[in-house]
Amino acid sequence: MNQEHTTNETISHNKNDTYTSSDIDIVTSDKVLQHTSDKVDKAEETIETNNSQLTNSNSESKAIKSDSNLLLSKDSNVNQGLQEIEDHTTNDDTGNSDGDSDVSETDIGEDEDEDEDEDEDEEPPLLIYSRIKQLPIKLFERDAISACNFHDSIFIFGTHSGMLYFTTPHFEMIDTLKCHRSSILSIYTDGVSFATASIDGTIVTGLVNDIKSENLIAYDFKRPINSVVLDTDYVANKTFISGGMAGELILSQRNWLGNKTDITISKGDGPILSINRTEDIIFWFTSSGIHFFDKITKTSLLHVELPELDKNNNPFEIFKPHIHIPERDRIIIGWMDNIWIFKISVATKNTQDGFIHGNVGSIISSAASSFKGIPDKDVDIEYHFVIPLLIAGIASFKDDQLLCLGYEKQFDDKNELQLKHLPPQLQIFNLIDGSEIYNDEIVCKDYEKLSLGDYHLGKHIHENGDSPSEYYLICTSDAIKIQQLTLMDHYNWFIANGKFYNAWNIAQYVVDDIERAKVGIRYIEQLLKEKEFDEVGPAMTRIFKGLGDDKGNEHYKVIDELFNKEWYKVINMYMEDDKLLQIADFIPLTLNRSNSIYDFILNYTLDKYETSMFSKFIQHWPIDLFDSKTIEERLKILQTESGDFEIFYVNQLIYLYLKTEKYSQAIPYMINIKDPKTLRILQNEPQLLPQVMDRLMEIILIPAFNNSKLRNSVVNNLSILELEQTFWEPILLIIQNRKIISLKTVIEQFKDYSRAHENVDKLLLCILLRINSTEPDLLKVYENEMIDLFSRFDKKPLLDFLKNKTHYNIDKAIELCSTQDGLYSELIYLWGKIGETKKALSIIVNKLNDPLLAIEYIRSWGDIELWDFLIEYTMDKPNFVEKLLNSYSYIGNKYINVVEGINDEQPIEKIAPPIIDTLLEVKRSYQVNENVLKIVDDDTSKYAINLLKLRTHGRLCDPNSESTIA
Repeated sequence: MNQEHTTNETISHNKNDTYTSSDIDIVTSDKVLQHTSDKVDKAEETIETNNSQLTNSNSESKAIKSDSNLLLSKDSNVNQGLQEIEDHTTNDDTGNSDGDSDVSETDIGEDEDEDEDEDEDEEPPLLIYSRIKQLPIKLFERDAISACNFHDSIFIFGTHSGMLYFTTPHFEMIDTLKCHRSSILSIYTDGVSFATASIDGTIVTGLVNDIKSENLIAYDFKRPINSVVLDTDYVANKTFISGGMAGELILSQRNWLGNKTDITISKGDGPILSINRTEDIIFWFTSSGIHFFDKITKTSLLHVELPELDKNNNPFEIFKPHIHIPERDRIIIGWMDNIWIFKISVATKNTQDGFIHGNVGSIISSAASSFKGIPDKDVDIEYHFVIPLLIAGIASFKDDQLLCLGYEKQFDDKNELQLKHLPPQLQIFNLIDGSEIYNDEIVCKDYEKLSLGDYHLGKHIHENGDSPSEYYLICTSDAIKIQQLTLMDHYNWFIANGKFYNAWNIAQYVVDDIERAKVGIRYIEQLLKEKEFDEVGPAMTRIFKGLGDDKGNEHYKVIDELFNKEWYKVINMYMEDDKLLQIADFIPLTLNRSNSIYDFILNYTLDKYETSMFSKFIQHWPIDLFDSKTIEERLKILQTESGDFEIFYVNQLIYLYLKTEKYSQAIPYMINIKDPKTLRILQNEPQLLPQVMDRLMEIILIPAFNNSKLRNSVVNNLSILELEQTFWEPILLIIQNRKIISLKTVIEQFKDYSRAHENVDKLLLCILLRINSTEPDLLKVYENEMIDLFSRFDKKPLLDFLKNKTHYNIDKAIELCSTQDGLYSELIYLWGKIGETKKALSIIVNKLNDPLLAIEYIRSWGDIELWDFLIEYTMDKPNFVEKLLNSYSYIGNKYINVVEGINDEQPIEKIAPPIIDTLLEVKRSYQVNENVLKIVDDDTSKYAINLLKLRTHGRLCDPNSESTIA
């Protein structure tokens, strides 16, 4: 492709210059760049043809009335109009390019078409709109904007006359530049350098911070250029990529000699509609689709074919593609009514795995063209969906949402798309599923004269990140700033619309505590005015919770004053309407005036018989919050009056006494109502016991009145274990305080109570048993009483008690045991203890009828006379005779007395076997004795003979010899 290398080109510029569409001076050191009129006319004709396809529609435009100084919103949330906020001055000339403020304020009330009777909005609008007035007025009258670029540090606007306007992100004019003869179609900047492409076939590049003639370079490609992008290091290598109606994507760079060379990357796919890049990935748009190219490896990454034409056969190339790159690894493209989201990732494939490498050998030298790099990145379609909007601009919104500007799809009578005369639509879509989230109609100045291609959408993110992103709708007749509402905007909106509670909710983030408290008070007053009495209490609690808690806070005094003043105002209002109980539950406990209000509330609840509320208050309120003595005196009077609330008054009186630690005054009332807490208090406060010793039985029996099993039964009917489980507290009370409570008093009160009421001596036994296991010496003088209780209620341990104790009266014990059935073992022991063994034996014979026990008893005593007594006393009892006949080894010689005493007529079963066995045993014993005697006799004879022999045996002794000769 023919191209003109230029050096030190000069382009006229002046910050305050005013240009006409015919003004242009593009000068080079070699020659002046000139376009032949026929080529320019041909290029303009081509562009006009494309524009006519976008704008020529026969459909009727929607008739919407708009004021030139006011933007209207169709959405219900923003129907109040667009405020034009004047930041610095209000008397700026709208045509002055050096305006001091972004916008000027507009009175919302100027809109004559607003319905004053329309219901108030429940929520603030999502977006607010304001008109930008810092741009020169001629941009919207004589020389319309044809291209825009919104960079983080600079905004650039190009016009149809070839003018460039440089502004700060606040639209403060920096400079103007006349760089083209006709419409600027593309502007690119990286914040350091910039490039523009025009319908006149030229590309102009320069430095943003040094817009001077000697730093500008113009390149003439002799045909319309639709788009241009600079290389990542353009300042050093002067490399850029461009394309246009010729259908060639051109890489322009300097060769090793310093001369500019043009290399065709792609061609034959139709006109290049737009070009963009992200880092080393270049992507462009043609009628055949979207192309992605890796600049480093010179490799094609992805080719996206376009969907089928719509039903009206409108080709994609008549629509301008729109690109937004929110992150380094994401590209969002909006084209006609399609949205693509592309994801850039690190490549994992190689050439064998299917990467498509473009025919790019001509891009590099022949020596290196044999090497084809493997791309290190992948580009994939992450999402693709179609929206009901013809797109004029896109920008990322919050939370995976996309803001789209365009025309709603409408068809005329000929079923053709309407591409002009329509008010632009601003819609927000979910990037995941394409669902519509928000829809608003924006009425720009003279929108009836505009077409889809006349609109531009830009986005700017503030450097500090504190403010929300700003969006800009720019068209040939208007400039509008679009903003999300800040918290302060929400706050002000809620205040203006009487939504004081909503305002209070967010006030903590935008205003100080004092202002927040005042807004909360306005909400309370609103509730009171609307008679929402049930809501005031909870609202007061929420509003003042946490406010002014820190006494070191500079706002503490003011907030505390507001707090007290408002509460007393509310309380007085509720008292006047006799609705105090509706608010009483929410009254704070920190009101800094006298406690009379709390006394009044307590007395009020008593007067109204609001027992549950009164109880709740005295339980939750600090005791020093009200006059407890006065309330106690009133409760004492009320409890003496018979009525349904007597028990309630007593309970509340007890509670107050306990809360103020007046235990001595509380205990009598607690005993009266059989309060189980009585026992615990006496355990913790044993010094109170002497005061209530005369009511000891009432205290001991308190568990009986609080136990469902005992309400309709007798205490003595319970087992010892059940009694111990039920009365463990009074038993423990007596055991722990046995030095204070004498056993004599306990036993006497039990006796008195049993005589006057029911017998509860079994409970006394439980108490004495615990004392016996804790300190048995205390029971020495009460062992007779223990024997009596054992004999009546628990006979099993009595025998052991009799054996282990020594301080009881045996005669009394025998008397007690004799009066109770079944205490034979105890009587046997007692009779035997005093030597009355025959009486004991007679009990065994007559009461127990146990011959074995009788025999064992005699053996234990070892008294032979008892055998005679037993034999003589039981010869008429066959079972005894039988056992005696089998007891030869025990009775010995007395056995013959048993045999002799047997009555021949006595029916003794199996009498012969024991006698025969006894005789055989005697015989065996006799034989054994004889054998033993014989052995002993033989041994005795042997030793006797030896003795005799020794006695008669002589010896010879030699006096001269030590040996003896036998």
